[in-house]
Amino acid sequence: MEKILHAIDETMLGSWDEAIVQLKAVDDTRTSALAARLLELVDQLEQEELVRNEQHARLGHEIGNTLAVAQATLEGMLDGVVDRDDINLEKVHDAVRVAGAVLAESGRERRDVAAATTIVLETFTLCSMIDEELAAAAVIAAPKDIRLRRDGTGPAACAAYRGNPVRTRRLLHDVLISVVRSTPPGSTVELHHEPPDGMLVVTVRNDNAPGHPVRRMSLAAVARLLHHLNDRVRVASVESSSLRLHVPLPAASI
Repeated sequence: MEKILHAIDETMLGSWDEAIVQLKAVDDTRTSALAARLLELVDQLEQEELVRNEQHARLGHEIGNTLAVAQATLEGMLDGVVDRDDINLEKVHDAVRVAGAVLAESGRERRDVAAATTIVLETFTLCSMIDEELAAAAVIAAPKDIRLRRDGTGPAACAAYRGNPVRTRRLLHDVLISVVRSTPPGSTVELHHEPPDGMLVVTVRNDNAPGHPVRRMSLAAVARLLHHLNDRVRVASVESSSLRLHVPLPAASI
């Protein structure tokens, strides 16, 4: 609890690295799901700050280059090396107008990004979304003879969830595609979601595939998988021929 409180304090101060350190140090199983959600939030905030900084730097560069033309022309007029006529004065006006246009375009881009990233909470059926993403991933799983399935038993069989469906679907897609690409041929990938916190459990097994030798789950492959998913998943267990991942989803059952 104390680590999570410190992490929230650091997040509010914009100290992303310290917040991440605190959250990754949480070892209490009762608060691990909360820590995972906060870690995802901090990562998103950090990425958005990086994007804003890059946009600001690019904007300063583009406007600076344009205004440099106006500056050089005016300095030339004052030094007497450029004629103080309407043509050169119009060049200064043009440079200022271009700088204004660049700024206006940047404003439109920021508004478009803000509209695209607005957090929308909706009610949706998670099992249907998982089935759709499994069907999409089957295209690249088939050549490797990888079987994809969803555990349709228990209270989580087809629960209604409330959250961000766009981000949930994107996370499901990224996880499935990455797992299929990192999994040995002949494996079985099973998805199971557990209410109420929307934890997705991904189990990969490579121990009973006819015609395929049993292969060890390479730790290097697991590391590449986690890196590709930007640590949005947690390794629950790694055995000789199986792997279990926990994926906190941006949704909760209702």
